[in-house]
Amino acid sequence: MIRSRPAIDVTTHHAETNGNSGFTLPSRPPRRAAPVSVRVAGRWFQALTGIVVMVGLGVAQFMMLKARGHATPVFATLAAFVVLSVLFFFIGRGIIHGRRWAWRGGTILAGTTLVFLVYAVANAPQPMGQRTIGVAVTAFLFGTPLVFLGLPSVRAFIANPPAA
Repeated sequence: MIRSRPAIDVTTHHAETNGNSGFTLPSRPPRRAAPVSVRVAGRWFQALTGIVVMVGLGVAQFMMLKARGHATPVFATLAAFVVLSVLFFFIGRGIIHGRRWAWRGGTILAGTTLVFLVYAVANAPQPMGQRTIGVAVTAFLFGTPLVFLGLPSVRAFIANPPAA
């Protein structure tokens, strides 16, 4: 003789538990999503991370060629570029989350890097055509986040960030 068990309703459970292993955290209201322009600005900063590392590798390679065995300044320079790239990444993350320090820091960092790289590329010993293209590409890559940070939607989001 087969005995059937009463059906257990697995969809009901006590309040504030997950019906399985205990208590759950109180639910929070959903975060307000960042506007597209804010996300693009933040992701652009994060993308500049890779570009800054590549520039650092090029500078280190050039220094190694000229230094002939003096590795300490080369590795110190490469480490500085890695730190700069990490700054770009976390500033991008802070912009997406609406942090005021990230907006200010991103403006200063991108502007300073833009001026430095445009100066370096413009004075590089290379043919005029390469120099012109290099300056244009550098101005586009490092100037675009500055344009995005100046947009009214980005400034409004940073002025009134979502609740943490």
